[in-house]
Amino acid sequence: MFPPGRAPLIVCNPPWIPATPHSSLDSAVYDPGSRMLFRFLNGLPDHLEPGGEGWLVLSDLAEHLGLRSREDLLAAIKAAGLKVTERLDTKPTHPKASDRDDPLFEARKAEVTSLWRLVRR
Repeated sequence: MFPPGRAPLIVCNPPWIPATPHSSLDSAVYDPGSRMLFRFLNGLPDHLEPGGEGWLVLSDLAEHLGLRSREDLLAAIKAAGLKVTERLDTKPTHPKASDRDDPLFEARKAEVTSLWRLVRR
């Protein structure tokens, strides 16, 4: 996941939904068991330069679908030896966020995508 060495800034936009992909397109959205997310968090401290930051771009759609809790995410951040210095949120404006015929409309309507700024503890 990480190249050798350390960097002042590492950015990750992992798949958002902790479920099994069934096609190559699904792989951009589905992360079975949040493996990539947790692997990124656990490896990040060893790959940041002193004073460096990790930026995690993540939708909370999995939370709205009951597939991962905010508590699980925060616990994983803490367990990795990281802390959140800032979180910047935005509401999606893509067409599905306002499509009442979409079976996931309620979850998409509540969805927030965040940039989590992470540093070593």
